[in-house]
Amino acid sequence: GTFRVAREAIGFMKERGGSIVNFSSIAGSMGLPYRASYCASKAGIEGLSRSLAVELAEFGIRVNAVAPGWIDSDLIDKDLNSGLVSEAVLRTRISLRRFGTVDEVASLVAFLCSSESSYITGQTIGIDGGLSVDLDPGDRRAALAKA
Repeated sequence: GTFRVAREAIGFMKERGGSIVNFSSIAGSMGLPYRASYCASKAGIEGLSRSLAVELAEFGIRVNAVAPGWIDSDLIDKDLNSGLVSEAVLRTRISLRRFGTVDEVASLVAFLCSSESSYITGQTIGIDGGLSVDLDPGDRRAALAKA
């Protein structure tokens, strides 16, 4: 789907430039158990975005991807209600200790579509509250007490 939409948009954008923002997920660079096809498809979107960024730069078309983490939405509600994920566990793994909002993701997309991001292309920008960079999901108080 991402490839087909981009292909159609490129036809309109070649004359005037612009910005394409694809949706990936932190699952594109991290593993999720029992979701190999989802992780692989999101990694593919990131590779597609990088390749298109190189191919389309001469036309003034920038291509980036956003990689949300756990965003407060119907999708996460479904995962929480089914028991697939635990809110208590997720909140300990996310550095900012909360889920993101749809508005925060929309603001990032708006930024990537604006002239303020005119020198950004071929990037995947995570919006995950620090989940993808926090390798220590433990209680930091113990480590701080030793410091």
